[in-house]
Amino acid sequence: MMKLIQGEYRKSKEYILNELKNDYFEFNLPYVDENSVFKEINRFNDESKKCTRFKNEYSGNVVVNLSEWTNKPLNDYFIAFMCFLVDRTLEFNNSKLIFICEQICPKELIYTIEDYFDEKTQLIDIGVKTKDRQKTMIGFVAENNNKECSEERNV
Repeated sequence: MMKLIQGEYRKSKEYILNELKNDYFEFNLPYVDENSVFKEINRFNDESKKCTRFKNEYSGNVVVNLSEWTNKPLNDYFIAFMCFLVDRTLEFNNSKLIFICEQICPKELIYTIEDYFDEKTQLIDIGVKTKDRQKTMIGFVAENNNKECSEERNV
């Protein structure tokens, strides 16, 4: 089962360390506009090779950070990267693939992942930090609108 962890990065890392120990390669997939050159598959291959010794390809667990794609439209580059990951996981079926996202993942993103991997995604919410949260005030605010009180102090 595919896992998608949404929540604070620090908490996601703790979860992943408990799940995979230190046996994984982490990759941040940045958003790339379709009018730009897409080099992320090559970058993935180049960076993952650094985790291997005397091999041409990394064949272990992978964690992909999709945070930059949460508020952006999914384009052909996202689909191309998903196809690349599908091919990779078919070749190394003992390895795990985990997606992480620091915001609440839109359903379109989850459904797209499920469509390409042909399996249900287990959504794990470990606490998304929202900017909209209002701060609650503790204590009280004293306003001095009474003239008599201020006059008594001056006496």
